[in-house]
Amino acid sequence: SHGDGIEVIFGGGRREFIPGNQSDPEYPDKKGEREDGRNLLMEWKEKHPNAEYVWNKKQFDEIDVDKVDHVIGTLFDCLK
Repeated sequence: SHGDGIEVIFGGGRREFIPGNQSDPEYPDKKGEREDGRNLLMEWKEKHPNAEYVWNKKQFDEIDVDKVDHVIGTLFDCLK
């Protein structure tokens, strides 16, 4: 039997995952860059109910591995 998707994802470019009209959770003065209005981070969390979305070390350290099946972690922009 197959699993239910990727269990751990970490990467840069969070702005590519959130819509252009939404403020970044870490940098409220910055906006996403998606033009289709979709928030791929929230879509991923909805698909995986026992998931956590983190963007800093404190959140990562607080993940309860007994309750969390999937983790996605992003940086706003690692190149700019």
